[in-house]
Amino acid sequence: MDYKIYLFYALILTIAVPFAANPLHAGTRSYDLLKLLHSPHPFPVVTNLGPPPVIKLKSPVVLGEKSSAVSIRLPKITNSRPAPITKSRARNTLLHSEPKKQQGPFSQIDPQPNDTGYLSFGLGYFDINDNRGAAEFRLERRLNKSLWMTQPFVGVMGTGDAAIYGYGGIAFDWVLSNFILTPSFAVGGYLDGDGKDLGHTIEFRSAVEIAYQFPDRHRLGLMFYHLSNASLADNNPGTEVLSFSYSIPFN
Repeated sequence: MDYKIYLFYALILTIAVPFAANPLHAGTRSYDLLKLLHSPHPFPVVTNLGPPPVIKLKSPVVLGEKSSAVSIRLPKITNSRPAPITKSRARNTLLHSEPKKQQGPFSQIDPQPNDTGYLSFGLGYFDINDNRGAAEFRLERRLNKSLWMTQPFVGVMGTGDAAIYGYGGIAFDWVLSNFILTPSFAVGGYLDGDGKDLGHTIEFRSAVEIAYQFPDRHRLGLMFYHLSNASLADNNPGTEVLSFSYSIPFN
């Protein structure tokens, strides 16, 4: 019975000794756990104040008979934050920023470039100076090409009396703020149908148009033009036409 009690005590002592021992053994060196927790930590501390620290390490490379020390400079770590917006900074931003242009139906427009084409629709009254009046319908296409500061165009005109006139010519835009004054000249072939006889197949058209140009470069205008054969025939009655037009930019 006695040996069983001694064996029990020996077992308890064997289990309690590792937990009662203060130092913990690892290899050939012992560490105090509490001391390890309260000691400064062994790695370099990097802050954003002052130059970055330099760590010197022993190089494993041996030059001759002496070992060389290698210096490693760690990058400087900074906290990048946007600069606060102050009243003076906001005021300078407003002063140096370019104001936006106001757009509206009566806003100022830039001069018309010579490489903008137009598709124009016309509706007017044919032969306003005589007794052969009729409705006039017109379709013109101004090309987006310049020719000595002018733009070429082609078009076709028809009347309610089945007269038809196909033509081509040149036009010039004179910009007056939002208004465009456009003189033009054209030549073409005319068939009178049931309408007025103009004396010749070849007819010349001299016209002037005043139009209002909107900010999107659409135009609403009024055109007055004269048709005649320039005395190519003995009969040269000529005629005048007054026509409204609406032009759409088209490239």
